[in-house]
Amino acid sequence: MKLYYFNEHKQFQETQNEQEADWIHIEQPTEVEIKALRARYQIPEDFITAGLDPYEIPRHEVFESITGAKIQLLVILAPVQEHSSSMGIEYGTKPFAMIMLSNKVLTICEKTPDYIENIAKNDNKNMKKNLMHGKLSESHLVLRILW
Repeated sequence: MKLYYFNEHKQFQETQNEQEADWIHIEQPTEVEIKALRARYQIPEDFITAGLDPYEIPRHEVFESITGAKIQLLVILAPVQEHSSSMGIEYGTKPFAMIMLSNKVLTICEKTPDYIENIAKNDNKNMKKNLMHGKLSESHLVLRILW
């Protein structure tokens, strides 16, 4: 699990503090991590496992927790390099789940696509503080993942 927050320099920075994290990225979560995420954020298990299921299809779903908080799930099929040879590069797609809470974005997948690592490394321009929350802009994390 990698935790990031958006610092005053408008860049992602890794943190060890889950409370201050704006973005939590989880690659191949264990059963223990899945149960902890469910309990901590009141997320349905199928939201968490959607990014791990090879048969998952792209979809959007909204869930209302016991506290009344709306939790959104967006599943996409992200391109992942499968083979490389002298003939070229072969890509396949794997599910990639984005869970949007009121103050965090969780991303979950089996294998992290290169472009997600580039976003985490701040290999992007024109980022704004409203990256995670509120009004959508072209620098919103979810839109940047999709684009």
